[in-house]
Amino acid sequence: MKFCTDEVTGVRVYGRNVVVRARQVLDTMPQCALLPFVFFSVSIACSYFEIMSEGLFAKLPFDRYSSFLVTDTISQSSTPAMWFFNRKGPSGFSGASTAEEVTAGVDGRGLVAVITGASSGIGLETARVLALRSVHVVMAVRKVAAGLKASEAIRAEIAGAKVHVLELDLSSMDSVRRFASEFDSLNLPLNILINNAGILAKNCTRSIDGLELHFATNHIGHFLLTNLLLENMKNASRESGVEGRIINVSSSGHIMTYPEGICFDKVKDPSRFWTYIAYGQSKLANILHSIELARILKCDQGDDVNILTNAIHPGVVGTNLFKHRASANAVVNSIGRIVRKTVEQGAATTCYVALHPQVTRISGKYFSNCNLETPSSQASNSELAKKLWEFSTKEKEENDDDIDQEDVLVEEMDE
Repeated sequence: MKFCTDEVTGVRVYGRNVVVRARQVLDTMPQCALLPFVFFSVSIACSYFEIMSEGLFAKLPFDRYSSFLVTDTISQSSTPAMWFFNRKGPSGFSGASTAEEVTAGVDGRGLVAVITGASSGIGLETARVLALRSVHVVMAVRKVAAGLKASEAIRAEIAGAKVHVLELDLSSMDSVRRFASEFDSLNLPLNILINNAGILAKNCTRSIDGLELHFATNHIGHFLLTNLLLENMKNASRESGVEGRIINVSSSGHIMTYPEGICFDKVKDPSRFWTYIAYGQSKLANILHSIELARILKCDQGDDVNILTNAIHPGVVGTNLFKHRASANAVVNSIGRIVRKTVEQGAATTCYVALHPQVTRISGKYFSNCNLETPSSQASNSELAKKLWEFSTKEKEENDDDIDQEDVLVEEMDE
């Protein structure tokens, strides 16, 4: 299947391919993903129209019919026009549960958590609720000023909250390494790692490391970060006896990818991708990462080390994710209100998997609406998970070699 967006003809071909792909995924789609899938498909259709009409769709007056969720303050409450995911699952919670509700009664004293993308949206709400439960929170943010403002708001609301802010740009492996080094300098144990940050860019471009930007930011950056912090988590689990937890924030959008799942041969050629499919591919990678890491940890860690890793779907939430997509933004603010969660509800599954005792000893799974859910058949493909792990490890090692060569050059210059 060829994807081309350089010419109008290419866009039309892409539109037909999306329809074919939609028919393929509907057969294996988990029930909870049906409404988000419809919403996601409408967003794609609107973006297609936006391309074909040279952005005229973006100029339509959708703002007068909707109110966007505020994501730059600590107060992010908004009541959707209709929320009907109230049916509780086996956990006792539902899609309407909030992060505070699912962590009620949980005591997080003594725990340390790193949360990426914690300056806005569900990342900020996750940081706030974990701080509310007495967890020491390290906010990993791309914009430090925004992170500091968010941390001040948390401290103002929660007396005695322990919050650190460190810079992290997940699209750059060098930045990920600097963050890991700065975190180590804090001399803190690490009990919870929440790989929350994600982007939905306007265009598919290359990261500073030469990878397609969605794949680099949403997957490779988190893959490297997890790898660099894993030894700390093992030591913390070994010394404290407390179960470590790694959460990858994925999306029901993981179903909207290529027939082969991950296009490894195209990851370094962004011109071969289209934004929504590139995003879906990166979200599929988040789940596959969790599955393979869970398998490796189960084989490698002894009785004195216990670390769980799971992936979650937060739901359709009005956050900054859609800020570069005018048409998708309009859909979120209008008909998307039917399936849209509040930020407090969107952060619930993350907080549930991070803190709730019901998740004890559950690893390598996928959660939605604070309950176990079955992802797509591609996301359950153990062979694809292994292949992704090998590919990601190779990218990491190549970056290691580049750093070693730079160090040698610096030493030679000093001499």
